[in-house]
Amino acid sequence: MGVDLLIALVALHLALTYNLVIQFLLLLTIAFHAALGLRVILLDFNIVSVKYHRALIWALVALALAVTVIVWLSIY
Repeated sequence: MGVDLLIALVALHLALTYNLVIQFLLLLTIAFHAALGLRVILLDFNIVSVKYHRALIWALVALALAVTVIVWLSIY
């Protein structure tokens, strides 16, 4: 579902370039996609123990939100 949403938002972004809602949703989706990818890397390489899986998810979600806000405020 995540990749489908990314593709749909990229298509909408190309069609409606200056729509702020679509730009924000695209940025938010990319940030979450990157955070979940980072979670997979950290768990696969045993950098973070599996027992801290839930805490890792919440920390990365918070990081994704923080990055989204920082990038959004720096652009607009």
